[in-house]
Amino acid sequence: NLLVREFSFHHLNANLLWPGSLSFAQWLVQHGTYLNGCRIIELG
Repeated sequence: NLLVREFSFHHLNANLLWPGSLSFAQWLVQHGTYLNGCRIIELG
């Protein structure tokens, strides 16, 4: 099972500190097959 939680943009969250996170997230969406069968932990 995959649970995806989305949070709207807020000026106090990591999107301010790490604008590259949005680019990385888009890359992950486009290249999701690289992650098939992998366990992923997001530490942020």
